[in-house]
Amino acid sequence: MSNFQKWIVKNIIGTLLFLTFPAWGAYDPTPVKLSENGKGSVLIFPFYTTENGWDTYINVLGDTDRHSRGLSPILHMKVRSPETGEVTEAFNIYLKSYENFRASISANAEGKSILRVAEGTCLIDGNKNIALAHYGGVGTEFVLENSLGSIELYVTNNYLDLYGESGWEKDSDCDDFMNSWRSGLWASDSSSGVLLSRGRPEMQGKANLVNVGKGLASEYLPTAFIDTEIDLPHLKASNTILDLSQVKGGEGTYGGGIRAVIGALEEGDISNEVVVLDEINAKTDWVITYPLAGYANYKPFELASNGKTKYCDSFYATPKEDDPSVISGRLASPHTFFSTGNGVQSENIFFEDLEYTPRPPAPEESISLNLCNAVNVLSFDSSRPIVTNSASEYVEHLNGVIVNPVSNVTWFHASPYILGFRLTTFENGTLNGGNTLANYSLLSKHNYE
Repeated sequence: MSNFQKWIVKNIIGTLLFLTFPAWGAYDPTPVKLSENGKGSVLIFPFYTTENGWDTYINVLGDTDRHSRGLSPILHMKVRSPETGEVTEAFNIYLKSYENFRASISANAEGKSILRVAEGTCLIDGNKNIALAHYGGVGTEFVLENSLGSIELYVTNNYLDLYGESGWEKDSDCDDFMNSWRSGLWASDSSSGVLLSRGRPEMQGKANLVNVGKGLASEYLPTAFIDTEIDLPHLKASNTILDLSQVKGGEGTYGGGIRAVIGALEEGDISNEVVVLDEINAKTDWVITYPLAGYANYKPFELASNGKTKYCDSFYATPKEDDPSVISGRLASPHTFFSTGNGVQSENIFFEDLEYTPRPPAPEESISLNLCNAVNVLSFDSSRPIVTNSASEYVEHLNGVIVNPVSNVTWFHASPYILGFRLTTFENGTLNGGNTLANYSLLSKHNYE
């Protein structure tokens, strides 16, 4: 019997017991929630980049209680496409009790995006042919398909039994763990030598964006979920089971799964600061990530482009030829960028309150669409975006939106469930009251109103 079949049987038995003994009462898990400190059982890093000289550092930190109890956690990580949100790479991460997980994501000399392990005993990638899977510890490099994207990290409730009678030793290494898969031991019984946690283990995450060439660095906390109640076995890295659809927390309130995640995510108008000032080479990008893009579509417009169906969050009328055509759409409120600064305000309406029928619009009604990707960069500087290339398909230039070099911009938004932040960089900016020239960057998550 496969691990998946065992998992199905386990859940069927649990369901039958629940139905057989109604006197026990219905179990309504606590609704899944967001933590405020980047610590949880599921962490979403909404953005990484290796473009324009940037490196991204992913840090996942354990707590002292785990160390004192000698628990060696098993993590699972999924890297998602910036275009569709689909999984492009997956990894199992095996840590010793004293370890954290740290990795850098950067471009190598050939321009490939490389994830390099900085701390952690073992990463095994998600190659479906386990004999060809790449694996290793500190210093091991893994090629990523995309130069930007998002990451999901799951703190499973499984631990390596390095102190029991499992056959593991304290000095067991990545070769030992990989051999357990390749020998068929874990393929037939992935719980062998693995302990199930009695609690709900959590870890704390942090991401650093660093541009060494320009002397810039910023950090952000991931979106961290608690009370997810995800309870899944130790599986191969290539598994398609362990994801947000398995959330149980909030089943009674929201129905569990993605609906429970939606209930936890914030929604509303998005606001943040924008600084664009040529004198000190100050510019601002907004990162807009749709974390549910790989699960379901929550954007109002659908279009056909180069044989692909894409889902978009806003559009504006243009007379250009050869623009993609909307093939269906739902009624949506206008997306307006409202800018205020130094007593001045302005509005930029990016689409009218119209419902398009399935017929393609006439040429004079051709439209341009934006925010059609799982990860999007909005650049408020016409010269060059900060975190991606100017020609990138993931960048939109919002020229003329701000009314002052320093403005607060609100995006009156119809489609919910967005993660992201603004990044403002200053090159030859001033510190210490104007006495010191410096390059520095400011990062702040979006506000929801």
